[in-house]
Amino acid sequence: MAEHMPLPSTYFADDVYCIAFWNNVVLIDLDGDMTVSRMQKVGEAYRALLAKYPRIVAVCVMRPGTPVASADARAEGARFTKELGEAVARIAMVIESDGIVAQMLRSVVRGISVLARSKAFSLETDVNEALRTLAPLVISSGPRDQVQLDLKDAWHAVRANFRPRQAAAGE
Repeated sequence: MAEHMPLPSTYFADDVYCIAFWNNVVLIDLDGDMTVSRMQKVGEAYRALLAKYPRIVAVCVMRPGTPVASADARAEGARFTKELGEAVARIAMVIESDGIVAQMLRSVVRGISVLARSKAFSLETDVNEALRTLAPLVISSGPRDQVQLDLKDAWHAVRANFRPRQAAAGE
């Protein structure tokens, strides 16, 4: 029987987002305003995982209703992405919104990519597609198909355990 990788560990969570680690993967579930201080925490998380791995990948899923980050927050994201360079092999972005807001968020992601001079960013249609693009970049001795399944399980654990403000307020 194949050995599965452990579940993700939470690096930081508040009422807007959760940052978790699974192997060399940063998993971010965002449901609210990405402020400068929150963006700085993402950069801190990247650096913390890079202290353990030579390269990392990330998935950031923006839930419906996530607003466009401020210009300062976007600049901070571009700054640390540029600083970390090729050590961040891929940042798969998923925007769960529809319509005009989704188009604005996609434009913002493209803009950060240009400012950071990074080819690491990718816009994916859904979480499953994002995880498929990251799976080959996971540092693991396990079989690729099992890594993809384990990565999917890790994402579902993060999503199941994160309780954003909006969900908590609706109870």
